[in-house]
Amino acid sequence: DNLHPLTARLFGFPRAIAHGMWTVARCLAEHGTPGAAFVRAEFRAPVLLPGTVTYAAEGGRFALRGHEGRVHVTGEVCPLLT
Repeated sequence: DNLHPLTARLFGFPRAIAHGMWTVARCLAEHGTPGAAFVRAEFRAPVLLPGTVTYAAEGGRFALRGHEGRVHVTGEVCPLLT
């Protein structure tokens, strides 16, 4: 999902953006998560639409980068002990 261009402009963005929680959900879908997990995400820059991003992960950490390596989201997934 995304923020409509008019709504995005109200928040100071030049055009529509991908909603942050949707962006993290897509990262988690790519990363995979255990049945119960702690997820931490840090939003660094909005993902402007249309746009192209690259997902990368190492261990429990993940990052979403855009044009010229700009970091949009970083995060970590840790399984919860049950």
